[in-house]
Formats: sequence, structure tokens, C-alpha cells
Amino acid sequence: GGVGKTSLELSLIQKNYFKFLADDITIIDKNSNLWPNYAFPKIYRYNTQNREDIEKKVLKNKGFFDRFQWNFFKLFPNKPIRRRINPKFFYDNRIGGKSKLSDYFILFKGNFKEFSMRKISAEKAAFLNLEIVKVEYLMFLKHIYWHRINRAVLKDELILDEETILKKWLELQKKALKKCNCNLVEIPLNYSILDLEEKMLSILKD
Repeated sequence: GGVGKTSLELSLIQKNYFKFLADDITIIDKNSNLWPNYAFPKIYRYNTQNREDIEKKVLKNKGFFDRFQWNFFKLFPNKPIRRRINPKFFYDNRIGGKSKLSDYFILFKGNFKEFSMRKISAEKAAFLNLEIVKVEYLMFLKHIYWHRINRAVLKDELILDEETILKKWLELQKKALKKCNCNLVEIPLNYSILDLEEKMLSILKD
């Protein structure tokens, strides 16, 4: 969270380089096909910093209270104000469909001296991805834990268990990611979204 994924997405699509496929989670199958997720993205105020064009579009057709709240909380930079946007409207119909995954980037912001990117194995990428999913979608796993408790009380066999699910996910991701280039992108803490955009655009063009 906060590494720059959504801000980068906004910049690249708004400048007509790419199409919107998903903002949060998307589905990849064992044949490395990527399936779109058109759930409305959440745009935080920090995504619009120094980007008046994006802020203007976020607030377009919003009522007085919406605009007032957005601007009022500029006085409190740490307050997480956000708005959901319709990607079809926001990206002027630049919407993608089923796509073949060819390159995979894990963005990681840390105490690095300079920006760098290095190739990693499909196994490493799958492991890192699964760990991220486990943290981000903890609520899903909680339901599986409750299922275990319910089954134990009812003295019934488990239908699903998290160990089996995670093992299957890991194997499927390894299979899917083997067919593409996996990369770990290391981003210095002092990097702005404009810095990140410039570097990533150069990489993606190549």
C-alpha cells in the first residue's frame, strides 16, 4: 500500500499509453491469461497531488458537500480521503479485455540508494505474490478459519482448508508466471510518482 501502483496506473492510462484492466485484484489462469476486474477503483487524495487534471476529473459532477469535504481535509494531510470512480468514464472508455500476461512487476519501496529492477524466478514471484494476497485478503482466510471451527463443532469433515487453497494457488501461480518475465522493482523512499512514472514508462516501452 502506498508504493505508487494506482498513481502510476492513473498517469499511464490518462496519457493514452495503456488501457485499464484492474486496479486491485485480477484473475490469472494457468495459461497466463489475465482477466479484467472492472470494480470501481478507489482514488485517494494523495493520488492527485500535483495532478490538477486528475483531481478535476475525480471531483467532476460531485456535489457541494463532496467537494467541500475533499478540500477541507487538505488541511489534514494524514486523513485518508478517497472517492470511487467509474473507470469507463474516468479513462474515457480506454478499457482492456482478456489479455496475455507477458511481464510481471512487483513494486517495492524501501531504503534503496537508487531505483533498480532485477529479474526473479517464477517461484520467487509466486511466493511473494501469495504472501501479499494473504495479508491483503485476510478476511477471506478468516472465513475459512471459521469454517474449520464450525465443522469441528458439528463433527463434520472439512470442505475447504486454507493449507490446501494456498498450496493450489501457489502451484497455479508458478505455472502461470513461468510463461512471462518476472521482475522485482526496488524504489527509493524519496521517489515521487513522477520519478516512478518516468522510469516505468521507459521500462515498459522497451
